Amino acid sequence: MCHAVKRLFCGMGVHTTVHELDLDPCGRELERVLARLVGPRELLVVLREARRNSVRLRALQQREEAAHVVEIERRFKVFDDLIQRRAVW
Repeated sequence: MCHAVKRLFCGMGVHTTVHELDLDPCGRELERVLARLVGPRELLVVLREARRNSVRLRALQQREEAAHVVEIERRFKVFDDLIQRRAVW
């Protein structure tokens, strides 16, 4: 999940510091403190919502990329048609 969040922010041009609790020697303790501060249920809700938003954003980015590819393909087709017409002359 952390890797996905890093890629998500990087893809939007945001440079941020992300602390991976799984890799941190004090990660378990930090996780317990966070759970105590916001409650374990709220933490799970936040993580679930972050995952949903990540999937939505990724789908949006893929649609935008697909539209870009279609536009490039259209331009190449127009260019190819012009070459073909010129070759006929």
